[in-house]
Amino acid sequence: MTEEKKALIFDDDNLLLTILKRNLNKMGYNTTTILVNREQSFDDFLKEHSHILSSFNSSEDLIITDFDMGEITGEHIIKFFEARDFKGILCCMTGNPEKGEEMKERYGIEFIKKPCTDLKKIINEIINSHNANPHNV
Repeated sequence: MTEEKKALIFDDDNLLLTILKRNLNKMGYNTTTILVNREQSFDDFLKEHSHILSSFNSSEDLIITDFDMGEITGEHIIKFFEARDFKGILCCMTGNPEKGEEMKERYGIEFIKKPCTDLKKIINEIINSHNANPHNV
């Protein structure tokens, strides 16, 4: 039996969340989005969304987080899932290529440079890379 493909997206931009969700749904993902409040602390964020966060840990799961979301950063999100031995694919989105490369090197994750023009192609490349080298991502 094949596991359901789920995606979880974190961003502080509701329009971008809508676009990403639409694209990932077309790719066969059951997509959940979380609009991040730029002033909210990470502890309050975890309390508010713990029921959603705990439902993501399949090898088929895809998590995409923006890097700069105010008080909460993509690094907070990445560390949260890394600490729980997340088995799926973690990606960080940023318009800052240097920050993206730094996150890739530090955590072994992929990054998506914003703005992204061909999300489907980028996600497929990330998935193929993950499947070829599951312990590197």
